[in-house]
Amino acid sequence: MMTKLMATAILVLMCAPALADTPPTPAPPLAQLNLQVTITDGKVTRTHQLFTVGDDCSEIADLQFDHDDEVHACARPTGGAIEVHVEWKSRTGLDTAHAITSHGKSSLLVAHGVSYPISRGAVSVSLLVR
Repeated sequence: MMTKLMATAILVLMCAPALADTPPTPAPPLAQLNLQVTITDGKVTRTHQLFTVGDDCSEIADLQFDHDDEVHACARPTGGAIEVHVEWKSRTGLDTAHAITSHGKSSLLVAHGVSYPISRGAVSVSLLVR
């Protein structure tokens, strides 16, 4: 009887740490960001969609005979916020001698559903995070 009791106690003591361990928590899913960049040149507005996942970058090039838009965007989670870095280059006009060219870059902390003006002038650029 004492041997059975001793064997049961040893078995419980050996298995207790394994039963107490909780499984590791899975990593949280990487957030997908939908970045909408709007370029307004006079009365013409062009909208470009870029998608990033987690700490990622995305770019788009819209090269047409009357305009060129190039946008590069990177998103980086920082604590509870998201930092987005955007670089753009835009050219409008059929004749390169009289074309309007604009370029720039901006880094900002963003929130979903908010539109941010990131450039104003002859060509204005705004960023909307969805």
